[in-house]
Amino acid sequence: MHPFLQQAELRDHASEHDYELVAYSPLARGGVFDDDVLSAIADDHGVSEAQVSLAWLRESGVTAIPKATGEAHIRDNLASLDLELSDDEVARIDAIEHTERRVDPGFGPDSWA
Repeated sequence: MHPFLQQAELRDHASEHDYELVAYSPLARGGVFDDDVLSAIADDHGVSEAQVSLAWLRESGVTAIPKATGEAHIRDNLASLDLELSDDEVARIDAIEHTERRVDPGFGPDSWA
């Protein structure tokens, strides 16, 4: 789950049945760094696109497990906890019209035929 695969139905199910939804690959394998909406919001706050993505997930009630390849990435990810997005910013991210599964293991939902 990430801004390009928002999983609205799954988020609704998690909320309805009171379980924690966990976002694997919440930065879309780096794709969040190339999106105009996320970049504009990041620029407005003076933060990274990763922080915006992680804040959006948190505000959507989702726990994220971001990959971090070093201390700088860990610190950047943790700094997302200080970022609060406005309702307008959340709506702008919600309106991203991509549907891109960046991780597709054999046990994933697309393989459930």
